[in-house]
Amino acid sequence: MVFDQLKVSVVLAVYNADKYIANAIESVLSQTLSDWELLIVNDGSTDNSLKIIENYALQDNRIIVIENSQNIGLSLSLNKGIDIAKGQYIARMDADDIALSNRLERQVSFLQDNLDHYLVGGNATYMDESGIEAGQSNLPLHDWEIRGRCLFHNPFIHPATMMRADLFRSNSGIRYDSSFDTTQDWRLWIDFLNTGKAANLAEPVIKQRIHENSVSVKKRAQQIQNSLRIQEKYCKDLLGDTSWDKDFFLELNTVFLSDRAIADKLGRDRVKVCHQVLSFSEEINAMLPTSSVKPTTAFILRRCVVMGLMPPIKNGWSKLFFRIMSRSLSLI
Repeated sequence: MVFDQLKVSVVLAVYNADKYIANAIESVLSQTLSDWELLIVNDGSTDNSLKIIENYALQDNRIIVIENSQNIGLSLSLNKGIDIAKGQYIARMDADDIALSNRLERQVSFLQDNLDHYLVGGNATYMDESGIEAGQSNLPLHDWEIRGRCLFHNPFIHPATMMRADLFRSNSGIRYDSSFDTTQDWRLWIDFLNTGKAANLAEPVIKQRIHENSVSVKKRAQQIQNSLRIQEKYCKDLLGDTSWDKDFFLELNTVFLSDRAIADKLGRDRVKVCHQVLSFSEEINAMLPTSSVKPTTAFILRRCVVMGLMPPIKNGWSKLFFRIMSRSLSLI
């Protein structure tokens, strides 16, 4: 693959990340694909983040610093970067993550080879605050898998995504919704999925840092409320207005997509919630493309295992399980 005249705009918003930002910038500087610009939006940091960023910008003119006079939040900061981006593709990065050296090259190559795809993400290797690796994500890979999973949870890791810039520059003018202070990326993916296909690369493209200051840790309650807003829109688009049940999706987010300990602490009936999700799966499977049904069903079954509804799945157990469950549901 020849990358002449290609360009990627890496958009990175920073707020008080002086502990990690240098590593994030270094990982972009080390990319095997060199035709990029790095747009760093400093969102009113009060630590040494700006000083570190400016020192790097003096060393490499591909680094462009955008300074917010006050903290305006992630959505608006990312929109500012997108507005001035010159690249054919927009790649996301977070200030506390590290891009693997061939990340940009691999994602550009994918979008070049798959012209009907507008968005490509990738898996991540998780690391703790000190950088010690602690597992790996397992995202849905293909468009038909992603569309089914998007009803349940965010099927992408935000800082591991790359998007075609055309959608931001077209008449549709897609942007991050500033009314979301978390999960704004999940809301954006709905717009992308309404336009074209999406995928995730199987291998990790970033190292993602999980620590106590992560948004997913600090704003869990707000994330659930925002998730409900996104799921309501996607559910109604997919299944019709009468399909939305807020109470059911609240149970889905707080129990079914959580773990046993949290569910038990909340006093929720895990088995009952699993039954409800299995019943709901029959409805969505009738509306999803045939290719989406199998991976969506497999995801639901895996979650039922996690919640303690049945032993770990083995080959041939799925059909038996659903036959048993369909009978039990009629008795509830």
